Amino acid sequence: ITEAPEEFNVKGAHHTLSLTEGSKISIVKEEWSKYHLERLKKALIEDEPVTIISLDSDECCLAVIKDYNINIEAEIKSSISGKLSFNEREEEAKKYFSTILNVLSSLLSKVNCKIVVVGPGFAKEEFIKFMKSKKSDLINKVVAVKNVGSSGLAGVYEALRVGIIREVLKKSKIAEEIGLVEEFLKMIVTNENLTSFGLD
Repeated sequence: ITEAPEEFNVKGAHHTLSLTEGSKISIVKEEWSKYHLERLKKALIEDEPVTIISLDSDECCLAVIKDYNINIEAEIKSSISGKLSFNEREEEAKKYFSTILNVLSSLLSKVNCKIVVVGPGFAKEEFIKFMKSKKSDLINKVVAVKNVGSSGLAGVYEALRVGIIREVLKKSKIAEEIGLVEEFLKMIVTNENLTSFGLD
């Protein structure tokens, strides 16, 4: 901030602007560094969105990863119980997978994107079989089925953290930044002389 009333005592401080899609802003700067220009150019390129379905037999989370955002589209709980008979469990699994598939179909009618299915155990493979039988046209959008230790929202974040999304979208901004933070944290642990951080 270069000019402000003295009573606010903010002259020389930095300021964050919250802008929304469609906002117009002009930035005047006498000299732009190469890094800043590259960063701005990179920000203009939109990532292809990816839908992550993170599930096990108890819960499911559907999230869309796009640019720097994680949009949680749905969190679904199943009614599958160990106390049910085999036939009852099969019927509850069909209802659970059908709910997930309906949410996914609705989502894909608005956003065309690749699908990544993650989770512990065998529910993800069972869901893929169910998808093939009920909505075979969606199966070609599935680009990865991977194991992670958690389901639900925790599984979505784990898929990002361990690089599954980075494998799918080589240039995903959020996956790249999470990877850089992970690399930085490893360097702090292994060789703190190569890292630097602080308030300034």
